Amino acid sequence: MDFRAGIRLLTLPVLLVAVVACSGTNDSEVGSISKTEIPTSAEVQQQPAGPDNALSRVRDYHSITELTTYSDLVVRVRGTKKIETTTDLSMPHTITDFDVIEVVRGSAPEKVRVRQVGSPESEHILKSNGSYLLFLRNSERAPGQYVIVGTVAGIFSDNSGMVTRLDPYSTDIPEKVQLDSLRADVIRAPERG
Repeated sequence: MDFRAGIRLLTLPVLLVAVVACSGTNDSEVGSISKTEIPTSAEVQQQPAGPDNALSRVRDYHSITELTTYSDLVVRVRGTKKIETTTDLSMPHTITDFDVIEVVRGSAPEKVRVRQVGSPESEHILKSNGSYLLFLRNSERAPGQYVIVGTVAGIFSDNSGMVTRLDPYSTDIPEKVQLDSLRADVIRAPERG
């Protein structure tokens, strides 16, 4: 094998190692989701690429506008206590049903089914008795279900007019935001093109 062919063969593994090395986690906690509960880069790399891979965090989100642009639906929800578990791509998935309290953007039924990678006991899984503001997109693997934009980036706890970011990685987004302010940002955001 000549030198150039060898370099071409090494390019992909070297890039993958660089991505994994640069995207490690630590054990600190922000809000109620610890960084150790979010899948690591190595776990993400083991999953097949695709538009509905709920582990994939293809990008970082720096604003409510960005989250909105990548969402099909932005809703305030309250848990119904209905949870289903399944296995997909050899990974546990939790599907949680929520009553829609308010549609901030998009069109939603009265109830939404939210699909997440992990078991119900995992910290990053939505609680069936919780109230949230969620940035969602349609699941391509499970019609009629939604996945959260950016794995956990699109999860905010909803508490009496104030929403709190639960994602420890999206630090450019304010940790606490008045619901009216967030609602206005969502409404002003451009449509995905």
